Amino acid sequence: ALTWSVGNNQIAMVNSLGKITGLSAGTTVITCISSNNIQASVIVTVKPMLAIQVDILPSNLALHINETHQLEVSILPIKTTDKSVTWSSSDPSIASVSQGLITTKAIGQTTIYAITNNNVVGECIVNVTPIEASEISISVSNIEIMVSETHQLSAQIFPNNVTNPTIQWYSSNTS
Repeated sequence: ALTWSVGNNQIAMVNSLGKITGLSAGTTVITCISSNNIQASVIVTVKPMLAIQVDILPSNLALHINETHQLEVSILPIKTTDKSVTWSSSDPSIASVSQGLITTKAIGQTTIYAITNNNVVGECIVNVTPIEASEISISVSNIEIMVSETHQLSAQIFPNNVTNPTIQWYSSNTS
């Protein structure tokens, strides 16, 4: 009968039939010993499983200025050894990214990248749009004034964080 053993069981394992399974990247020695103590060894190098595909979820995103959004990353194959990525933005003045968290800064479009250590790239296109007014409220709904008299109107825009809070006043009768 043969007895199989492994030098480092964190790197590989071997069963009673000599079948080797890689567990983590590295090198170890597998030894086979016969019942009369004759032995032979083999050096086993277990290579890391490299990423072949990176997907950023979502792959397209529309956000307003001054918003944040946490992206998710999916790396294939599932058993990839090193799933770490480096995040970057093609235009950090429009949107920056740190550990997958996007922070928008200006109107425009940028691409967010997730890059593995073996240079496989995932992309997410981010469109940053202005926050538009959804409502304007004028201080009064009806007012009476005398000829040559003036009255200052005031208005408020909602939501309060619109990108362009400028109010332009118009009259149907400018005479």
